[in-house]
This record gives sequence, C-alpha cells and structure tokens, in this order.
Amino acid sequence: MNFYLTGGLGYAFTDLSVSESPGSDYSDSDGGFYAQASAGLLYNINSQFELYAGGRWLHLNSLEFGDIPLELDDSFAWEVGARVNF
Repeated sequence: MNFYLTGGLGYAFTDLSVSESPGSDYSDSDGGFYAQASAGLLYNINSQFELYAGGRWLHLNSLEFGDIPLELDDSFAWEVGARVNF
C-alpha cells in the first residue's frame, strides 16, 4: 500500500460559441490560471496492476466573455480506479 500526492499548474485556454438563432452567432475566448492537486492511496496487486482511491482539487481563475464575467468556484472530486502499467 502506498500514499500519493500530485500537483499541477498551468494556463487554460477556453473558447465559447453560442448560436441563439440563425444569423446571431456569438463567440469569444478567454483563459486563466489552472491548478490541481490530488492525494490518495494506491494498492499494488502485482508489478503491472494497481488500484487507487483519493480526492482531487481543481481551480480555474474566473473567466470573462465579452461583458459577461463567469465566476468559478473551486471543485473537489473523489476518484477511484484501476491502472495497468506496461
């Protein structure tokens, strides 16, 4: 059994495209700082197969499309999975 921690930083590019009716299309793009971190437990069944469970935190800066600001809250998610190593 092992404990793991991960983290990442970056920049997210976001595009928005909306079509309300024929001839009234709107598109814009923005970007923002992105960060993520996770922690959990990892169980090695054998040298090639492992099971894991943990939590992941995500953050994306607020975005702005035209005159419309989009406020984003931080997110937290649970993750459970299996991994095969080649």
